[in-house]
Amino acid sequence: MYASRSAHLYRGTERFCLGSPLSGTAKYSVHAGTPSIVLDVHGFPPKTGVGLDWINNAARGYMIGAFTTDVSGSYVGAVRMFRLGEVRAAAIRFERADGAGLPGAGKPCSG
Repeated sequence: MYASRSAHLYRGTERFCLGSPLSGTAKYSVHAGTPSIVLDVHGFPPKTGVGLDWINNAARGYMIGAFTTDVSGSYVGAVRMFRLGEVRAAAIRFERADGAGLPGAGKPCSG
């Protein structure tokens, strides 16, 4: 794993464990310059557009991707991404399309 100072892109692999009221995991990785984040997450409102926020630290975070939950409030699969993280994330958070936050967050998994 490494962070590219010149391009300001985090090119490592990171796994997040999601906290209550959500359950599941997220895995961010970059292969051959292409980023991906794969979710297996449950506990969102059904049929909801969700933005995925990459949290660098307490002062900086930004949206890196988006997805829509199914009828059970789950999403399993790759997220549509539109930017990479700049540095290793302190957390990931979620928000509705209108910018309202959603409960639950992902923290880097220990171990």
